[in-house]
Amino acid sequence: MVIAIYARKSVYRDTSDSISNQVDMCRDFIERSYGTGHTILIYDQDEGISGATTKRPCFQKLMNDIKADMIDMVVCYMIDRISRNIKDFCNIYFTFQEHDCRFVSVKENIDDTTPMGRAMLYICQVFANLERDNIRERIIDNMTHIEQLGYWSSGLPPLGYKIEKIVQNGKKHSILAIDEAKSPIYLRMVELFTPVSATLSSVEKAMMAEGYRTDKGSIFDTSRIWKILSNPDYMCADENAYHYFAKMGCKMPHDIDRFDGTYAIMVRGRFRREGSRMLITDKSEWKIYVGFHKPLISSDDWIKIQERFQGNRYYRPSHRAIYGICSGFLFCKCGYTMRSKRQSYSKKNPTYYASYLCTRKDNRGRGYCDSHMVKCELIDEKVIRKLKELSVDQQTLSEYINKDKVVTSIDLKMMQKQNLDLSKQIQALTLSLSEANGSAARKYIIAEIERLDEEKNAITGKVTAYKVEQMRQEQEAVNILHLLDKIHYLLSHLDSLTIVEKNALLKEIVKKITVSDDTIEITF
Repeated sequence: MVIAIYARKSVYRDTSDSISNQVDMCRDFIERSYGTGHTILIYDQDEGISGATTKRPCFQKLMNDIKADMIDMVVCYMIDRISRNIKDFCNIYFTFQEHDCRFVSVKENIDDTTPMGRAMLYICQVFANLERDNIRERIIDNMTHIEQLGYWSSGLPPLGYKIEKIVQNGKKHSILAIDEAKSPIYLRMVELFTPVSATLSSVEKAMMAEGYRTDKGSIFDTSRIWKILSNPDYMCADENAYHYFAKMGCKMPHDIDRFDGTYAIMVRGRFRREGSRMLITDKSEWKIYVGFHKPLISSDDWIKIQERFQGNRYYRPSHRAIYGICSGFLFCKCGYTMRSKRQSYSKKNPTYYASYLCTRKDNRGRGYCDSHMVKCELIDEKVIRKLKELSVDQQTLSEYINKDKVVTSIDLKMMQKQNLDLSKQIQALTLSLSEANGSAARKYIIAEIERLDEEKNAITGKVTAYKVEQMRQEQEAVNILHLLDKIHYLLSHLDSLTIVEKNALLKEIVKKITVSDDTIEITF
């Protein structure tokens, strides 16, 4: 019997239920309940990943192996190691049942072979889900209390500040402190934007010319500058600030007396996560606190900057116009994106055309990239031509996608027969051990058993890898069919779709298009 042990812990710390302890307890349980001689597979590489999500690499591998009918039983320390979400657990357990895979929880002493055991599974999962919700609420309540007091609760500090640990009333807290090395960057940004004639683009060029860079070495582009200058955490918390945010409809947990001009604003609830993106929330969801950090800008100056943003749509973040169907996923040979830009041949000849240009070269200068601008129509035509070539049939597209993959094949029946023969040999040698008790031959028999077992495990590994690869190929075949449908739709509607519509549809088809001299590489 092939038994999988799954162990997970949401945080990195060594306690009684550490991953190693979970695995040891599961091993002991298996030996006590089912004896020895089973193949045990360990899935224990998801430490630090919450059970609230199923997007755990090691867990996904376990599920793939179950779907490939390679696992007979899954043993874990507690049910919530598998999932803390009721809906997810139900879906997971249905997969177990579909592939005749048993499930056992050691601590809860639950075996799903009985109706009562299956009922207890779902009951325990309900309580696990409740505990997760209670933990989340306690964390939120604790963070709200910390923020109410004016301490920094979580997240990276704004540019120009650093996190400083303090002790008050015997408790450790975090506050923001001015970073003397980085605060001049913010002050320079404000200074450059102070003239009425200044724009975000002019600030970007000046910052780049003066050599200012982020911690990762990137330039301060217009989007990043806007985010920094619109962040209220820098401004002085005085009566002017209080009335400004109160008028905006923000939540004001602190009384106006707290806004005495000593410290700076600390805003929470400005952003919400939507998938992989962070979106700015409505100001009615903002909570305006007074922190324990010193301000870097007066409330008057900060509000003036926001009024310029609101009064001139140029300053508000917006998507660039799309002039080419590959905009957003076209990459230069240097690794940077290429954006589309509308240009005219000359002032005398105001005939416009669109080109793709490297953003690295455009922002930093010719010394960073030697690529040339390319007319959008030339690139777009080549991409469409390539899609037409690949749209012939499923096989053509599959060969293109898998051109760099090496797929090995094995004789599955032969491998299974070898495994069976090895098992018989191991069984025969094991029986002979009793007859060789006390003789010199015993150590040679044991050594031979170990050698045969290693050989058997190696073959099992090959079979497992082959089944997983087979499953991947089957799924890929389905994906390619869906991909072909989208390609055919795009090609058949080229004349009726707008550039924006073509761009949106193409974005669903390809991940990346790379231009290098005269070659175009499409990654699906």
